[in-house]
Amino acid sequence: MLMDIRSDSDEELERLTEEFMNAVESAVEEENARWDADKPQVKADIEVKGVRPAGTQEPDCPIVKAAFDAARMLGIEPELRGESSTDANIPISMGIPAITVGRGGNEGGVHTVHEWFEPVESWLGPQRDLLLILLLAGYEDVAEPVIKKR
Repeated sequence: MLMDIRSDSDEELERLTEEFMNAVESAVEEENARWDADKPQVKADIEVKGVRPAGTQEPDCPIVKAAFDAARMLGIEPELRGESSTDANIPISMGIPAITVGRGGNEGGVHTVHEWFEPVESWLGPQRDLLLILLLAGYEDVAEPVIKKR
């Protein structure tokens, strides 16, 4: 079994991991007791393959504001979809500003068996991304970068 545990809070991530480990251990004990075996017949070997660190980005930080500006330049009304754990957690956990943005088009049921995508005006996603990159990096003699070099 593969289990992916994510959170935007270190404390919640630890709590969920411990809760999962305890549930697996209890299930193994319960199953072995059920069959009254002389020696345990069911076992669980848990191997951690990777850890996605917790992380969150403030809605009023420069990178989020730049993403909103890029969307508005194309006539898209941006929206925050609430906090979730994404690949952006890794740079965020290292103090590097990061966000995830939609790909353009309409979508729903993300990461479920009911996930769907409708490519309505999907070209706007890459256009917004290019504008966001230009805003973040700056463009010589046109715009100062939103994100400063370290």
